[in-house]
Amino acid sequence: MEMDRKKLPDIFSYKDFRKFLDDYQKARHEIDDGFNKSSICMRMGLEHSRSYFNDVLKGKKVTPGFVERFIPILELDSAEAEFFRVLVKFNQAENGNERDLYFRQLISLQKTPKKI
Repeated sequence: MEMDRKKLPDIFSYKDFRKFLDDYQKARHEIDDGFNKSSICMRMGLEHSRSYFNDVLKGKKVTPGFVERFIPILELDSAEAEFFRVLVKFNQAENGNERDLYFRQLISLQKTPKKI
């Protein structure tokens, strides 16, 4: 199915990966009603844990391996995928120094640098 990407949220405008995931799922569901939270879990290989996506939206930590599983499901290109990886690290940073590092990386990865 050919998807109209203009109807999907632009990852570069987000500072919270969970908000992006939520908005993306809702927008994609408008285009493809089979794209729901359970189907995302199934596509990630989590047939027995259909609550994973909801758990992530509620704050569950996402490991690097699961970040990589999200990328093809979200159909991110290479620049979007890199931004998503850093955005997850930024949101899950354990201290101010890490947050500052990832914040600088996010700014450098944006197509049009602006404040986040």
